[in-house]
Amino acid sequence: MILRALIFIGALAAGVAQAQQVPDIAGWNNTRWGMNPEQLRAALGPVLLAEQTQIGLVRYSMKDVSIGGVPFDVQLLVNPIGLTDIAFGSGFVNRARDTEAAAIEAALRAQYGNDPEVIDKENIAPGGGRSVYRELNWRFPSTTVRFLHNLEISSTATNDHLSVTFSRPR
Repeated sequence: MILRALIFIGALAAGVAQAQQVPDIAGWNNTRWGMNPEQLRAALGPVLLAEQTQIGLVRYSMKDVSIGGVPFDVQLLVNPIGLTDIAFGSGFVNRARDTEAAAIEAALRAQYGNDPEVIDKENIAPGGGRSVYRELNWRFPSTTVRFLHNLEISSTATNDHLSVTFSRPR
């Protein structure tokens, strides 16, 4: 009787844990991996701008798309098999953006789960410089979501880079 109760409690706990997991995602927003240009335009509308990059590859872009209230430019890469990568980036800026990084991370954790793979590195250089690297990865069967915050500070400059990518696992 006790063994049956323990098995039932274990199965119930496993079911609750499984129900709380984020289901697989197959792209970003209304996009899905493998979409062709016409499908992308139908999914994202007139804000999508096309730019030919090389034979067989087209990069589409969108402006001012936000994650956690932080605006990004978005690049969507389409090759002969369709949509393969989506990159949110704002380039390097000359100030630290810890508040923005925290807002992006909180928004991604709220949407994709609170248990990503985390890589944190900090290096202190002679003369007072330092670099801080933080990467979070959410891995789903159809999509990897990656957040990167790379901050470099020296006695003469500060460079801060924030990016989020959605990619089809290879």
